[in-house]
Amino acid sequence: MVSGQKRFRKDGPKGSGGGGNGDGGGPRDPGQILDRALPFDVTAESAVLGCMLLSPDVVNELALVLRAEDFFDDAHQKLYSTMFHLFDTGRKIDIALLVNELKSRGEFE
Repeated sequence: MVSGQKRFRKDGPKGSGGGGNGDGGGPRDPGQILDRALPFDVTAESAVLGCMLLSPDVVNELALVLRAEDFFDDAHQKLYSTMFHLFDTGRKIDIALLVNELKSRGEFE
C-alpha cells in the first residue's frame, strides 16, 4: 500500500454498513470514498438557473442530466425544482410565476 492511501474494509469505509447501492461494489456516495466534500461551483449553478429563466426550452435537456440534489446551494435546489415543476405542468417559466409558485410552497424568502 502506498503511503498516505486509505484502506477500506470490504464492507465500505468507516463502518458504512456495506455497499449501499445493492451491488456490493462499495459505497453509494463518492464523497464517502474520498472522505471529503464533493466539488461545487455556486457561480455555475447560478448560470444554469439563469439559462432556464432566459431560455426555458433548455429545461427539457437539463432534466436528462441534472437533478435538484445536484445543486450544492439549498436555494438553488428549490429554484431548480420549482422551475422544473412549472415546466413539467406546462406553465411558462418567468420571474413572476416563479415567485408566486415559491410563495405558494412556502419557500419564498
